Amino acid sequence: MPLPTTTIDKYLKYYAEPDVTDLSLSRNYDQVLIIPAFDEIWQDIQKVWDAIQSNFLCIIVVNSASTHPATQQLLQTCLGSGRVLAEGRNWHHIQGQPDLLVFNRCSDSLFVPSKEGVGLARKIGTDAALKLFRLGKIVSQQLCVTDADAQLPADYFQHSLNKADAGLLHAYCHQPPADASLEYQQAMHLYELYLCYYVRGLQHANSAYAFHSLGSTIIVNPLSYAQVRGFPKRAAAEDFYLLNKLRKTGSIRQLNGTAIMLSGRPSTRVPIGTGQGIVKLLRDPDPLNTETFYNPAIFELLKTFLTALDASWQHGLERSILDQSLLHYAQQQALESKISKLRKQCGNVETFRKAAFQWFDGFKTLKLIHYLRDQGLSDVSPASLANVAWLIEPETDRNRERDLLKKLGILPSQVTDP
Repeated sequence: MPLPTTTIDKYLKYYAEPDVTDLSLSRNYDQVLIIPAFDEIWQDIQKVWDAIQSNFLCIIVVNSASTHPATQQLLQTCLGSGRVLAEGRNWHHIQGQPDLLVFNRCSDSLFVPSKEGVGLARKIGTDAALKLFRLGKIVSQQLCVTDADAQLPADYFQHSLNKADAGLLHAYCHQPPADASLEYQQAMHLYELYLCYYVRGLQHANSAYAFHSLGSTIIVNPLSYAQVRGFPKRAAAEDFYLLNKLRKTGSIRQLNGTAIMLSGRPSTRVPIGTGQGIVKLLRDPDPLNTETFYNPAIFELLKTFLTALDASWQHGLERSILDQSLLHYAQQQALESKISKLRKQCGNVETFRKAAFQWFDGFKTLKLIHYLRDQGLSDVSPASLANVAWLIEPETDRNRERDLLKKLGILPSQVTDP
């Protein structure tokens, strides 16, 4: 049965970026891949899809906030990589292996606003993919987003959205270059552990928003994308905010297939993220003992809070199970009044739980975590995580956090089950 088109049509008419208004291609493709590109070189971008053998279109949004020679050189190289099939306002359809749809957002009068950065670039590319999907030029009912420092596995396109999925997330792994120093490898492992630790903590707390938020790993349901009005136009964390919105329309499913390999390169392209994280860790003389990880006790309190919120349909917020810091938070946020209103608005427990889950989302979860940290549950060092039971148990081949702790020397490399 075809997807509903009214929501997609409305999005394309009122909310899509003007860049795609005149977009029309003569060729059809099975799949689509979207890549924002700033300060990249053509040889590296080619490595992104090198292993894939599929009939796909690659949309590259070459963007900068001001004159940037390297990025402008990339644009020219992209445009010269094959025969021009069609051109529009600021897009060029290029025949190649694969065919490209290149958007110019790095020339005078076409610069992206600095505050909108990569978010706008991703939105332009994904809006273009959505329009081509609506025009029947993309067969697959999924929009695939990645980055220029990724190397995609051969089976990258061999995943399908289920009916309930708003999005899929590929597995990923940061891969150091062959000549990487021990300090560089350690920084990459630590940053990856930081990302995994946060998600594992949310899983332990039974949060519905326990998933990774890396823009290089995302597959989006076209209808869900239109429902949430696309990527937020932000210079950073656009992936987090998109997934936070998508989760309210359906599930975000983590795939367990072959991992996308990420370079983990030090970078200052965006104000936060992998590149900046690696830079900061490399500058730290003793990163294993620097207190940079959320206190594991915070996730225990988050679990208590979410349990109380889930049970508040019957009797309101149960104050007796909350510790003092959570009581202060509840008072500060006027939670009892909020819950009372939700109970009156919802006719049954399932409706209430859905409303509560949509209200207390991933962003509010992060704010509560920061609140609890500021109330005295200070950050801890990576070296202190060896005794966090919910992080290191069970010992299985898929316990990624345990594997990273071993690579960092925080856990013994050979640990056997009792």
